[in-house]
Amino acid sequence: MPIIKNTILRGSDGNDYIYLGALWQNIRTRAMGSRRMQIELDRVAIQRKLVEGDGIFQELLDRSISYGYIPEQTRLAREWMQREARGSIVGRSGSTMRSELLTESSLSSISVSRIRVGRPVMFMYDAKGKKDLPYFDQFPVIVPISVGVGRFIGLNLHYLDYRRRAILLDGLYRVRESDNRFAIDYSKLMKGISRFPGFKPTIHSYLRGHIRSRVVEISPIGWTLCFFLPVAHFNNGVDQRRVWRDSEVKINSERRK
Repeated sequence: MPIIKNTILRGSDGNDYIYLGALWQNIRTRAMGSRRMQIELDRVAIQRKLVEGDGIFQELLDRSISYGYIPEQTRLAREWMQREARGSIVGRSGSTMRSELLTESSLSSISVSRIRVGRPVMFMYDAKGKKDLPYFDQFPVIVPISVGVGRFIGLNLHYLDYRRRAILLDGLYRVRESDNRFAIDYSKLMKGISRFPGFKPTIHSYLRGHIRSRVVEISPIGWTLCFFLPVAHFNNGVDQRRVWRDSEVKINSERRK
């Protein structure tokens, strides 16, 4: 993906650079950036292009760049984005964010029939037999781990508190097969995360016929953001803290076996 000439970015050294068509030049001193800085700015510029627009991703990406972070690349960057994503600075209600995420220009939408293992997706959902369920997530953000006819299974990290969510997400990153997906091999993926006690409460099955919106496949740059944005929406007004407590009980019960 080409970088647009005259693009201006701030590097992690605190200096502003302009792209001259072949390299980056320090605006203030006219000096060229170091090789390390050139590579960093190239990467950030491409990532900005991936999330071009005025939505949630652009806002958070701009903030991360101003702090000198390259999104998704380092532990510190991920921790920062987790805090920002779930913090009050977002300035949007959960319902507004859910609506924006499903129409966000920075995300590539896919048809329901193209849900793919290892590629995170999100959608609105209305569970079958919901009257018999204590609760369910009406806006799941999941990593599909098995896709069949009319049904698929995925890891929904909304069932974990933020601390356990971060631990499990780091485990998923360790089995990242490529820049575009987590491990596509089911046994490899499960082996990679099974040592984390929080993974079992995240496993849920979804029926294609009960999806109530478009299905959006999340761009890789948005993986961490989407898993930490406060968009979980459990039916009947169930507070997510109750869900987290129930998951903690299951985790502790599993440990005692």
